[in-house]
Amino acid sequence: LAFCMDKPFAGDRIADAVSGLEGLLVEKDTEISHRFAERIALLLENELEKRDELRKDMKKAYGFRSSVAHGDVVADYFDSIISPCTPTILDRKNIEKANKLKYLTPKIINRLHNAIELCVEKQTTEFKWDVAIMGTKIDPY
Repeated sequence: LAFCMDKPFAGDRIADAVSGLEGLLVEKDTEISHRFAERIALLLENELEKRDELRKDMKKAYGFRSSVAHGDVVADYFDSIISPCTPTILDRKNIEKANKLKYLTPKIINRLHNAIELCVEKQTTEFKWDVAIMGTKIDPY
């Protein structure tokens, strides 16, 4: 949590926060973005609509994390990356990505904080995901 808050760029902050959440909640290496988004939504939201919105946001956040981790430029401060060689960086797609990144970054950092608090409170990172997903019990603990 502290590591992601110390980064100067939103792309780096979101990548670190998502990695922290992933480390807490995803133990398998298949369908990671799906498991990641689903588990955070189940763990941190109770209302169905809010849960679905959070799941969608987490999928987008995981996409940003993957972009940063694989070396793509995730612009959040255009003045620092515009040069005569890259004049088209201010296209609509990049502006939309930057806006989404600015919206998601504090939300993800806050969710990492919430997840850490919950894991400390429950004294575990092992949750009953199958029961929460397939059963009638909503909480995974």
